[in-house]
Amino acid sequence: MIKKYDEFEIDVLQTILDDDDLIKAFNFIFDKSTGSRNPYHNCNHLLVAFKNAIDAAKYEKISKSDTKNLLFATLLHDINHSGGKTDDKINVDRSKKVIAKLIKDENIDVDIDIINELLDATEYPYAIDDADLNKLQKIIRDVDLTQMFEENWISQILLGLGDELNKTFDDTIEMQFKFANSVKYRTDWGNKIAKPKTEKHIEQLKKLKKIRNK
Repeated sequence: MIKKYDEFEIDVLQTILDDDDLIKAFNFIFDKSTGSRNPYHNCNHLLVAFKNAIDAAKYEKISKSDTKNLLFATLLHDINHSGGKTDDKINVDRSKKVIAKLIKDENIDVDIDIINELLDATEYPYAIDDADLNKLQKIIRDVDLTQMFEENWISQILLGLGDELNKTFDDTIEMQFKFANSVKYRTDWGNKIAKPKTEKHIEQLKKLKKIRNK
């Protein structure tokens, strides 16, 4: 029997274990990446985006080959991120170089042109208009927003991202509140699955703002 979308369980480690190339990418993150312990753009962020890319690819019925490219790019999209020390164009270019070398050295079976297109879609402030994104680029841009759905969002975003941007805790709350209210998703998955979670996140931010103003 074919499973419906909402019957799928997301097992991040099993998804990685099932693909030798994803194993190589995962091990690179923890063995050789210079950014895995950044306050925000770290291994946790990569795995969160990756988990949601698995979900979005299933929801959007992406082909097997395109899913492989999407998952590989998402798992490594912020590899060796500067953690706030440079602008994002430099971070994206660095990721491209690191990933290209990994693909060559490990003989990894992905499409480097598609990988680079996907990385370009993550540059923030967005360097490519939404209207110019292809479907895979829309997915990676959507799943890159999903850190706010995690249980640890207060520490990961309000402390971690705040540290990278050199902002106070309260300033980061205000920044995240404005950002969450401005989020627009580009995929059906984003609008049906991620948008309600974003609305809940906004409600949590409202409560946090009240706590801080007491």
